[in-house]
Amino acid sequence: MKLQSLAALCAVLLPVATQSIAAADYKVRGVSIQPGVPGVEVHAHLADGSATAGVVNLRQFLNHEFDTLKVEGKKVVFTLNADPASATDPTEEVGSCEFDDKDKSYILMFIPEQTGKPKCRVLSVPDDVKSFPVGSINVVNLTSMPVKIELEKDEFSFKPGETRPIVDPPVAANQTAGMKAYVEKDGAWAKFSSGIWPHPGKKRVLQVFVENPTNGTVQIRGVRDVSEP
Repeated sequence: MKLQSLAALCAVLLPVATQSIAAADYKVRGVSIQPGVPGVEVHAHLADGSATAGVVNLRQFLNHEFDTLKVEGKKVVFTLNADPASATDPTEEVGSCEFDDKDKSYILMFIPEQTGKPKCRVLSVPDDVKSFPVGSINVVNLTSMPVKIELEKDEFSFKPGETRPIVDPPVAANQTAGMKAYVEKDGAWAKFSSGIWPHPGKKRVLQVFVENPTNGTVQIRGVRDVSEP
């Protein structure tokens, strides 16, 4: 009876184990924050170097085009080399990221760690309309400091590392908002940017706060999604 019970248990657990390592397809759109860095395309490989997951084309905007990655597990390593074994060589690694099983569509943002160098921090932003609604500005604070923005008279604060959409952002009568951006340093808020942000309409916009790798100043990088999801 014990052997029969063990066999029955294995029969139940084996499909579950098989499913946990099965490959999953992810739709991704690649964005390079600095034009040309790390390149016009990168190769995505499984972290152990056993196989390639696909190729990601990098742009400075978002449109309807996407690439499909076939991933086993969650982590992928990006290199400029088509050989999947390059994923295990630290000198060839451009960056890496992990995917959440529940999200099958991502925007991959490549943020250079040093000016002019291919090494990047790779941020995977869920691209489903629930996480990134139509008509919203998705603010990503990649700095080590709190930041806040004022749109007209409304204020929005973001902790270091926080990503949060501003759904249907406030605008004036002309469908644009006066924007002021602040960073908190040494307990005080300092304005570092101002401008005009138009309402996304039926589209979406990414606004990314990054630290300049050369001098540490905070900058904003805007990426507009020119396609309707």
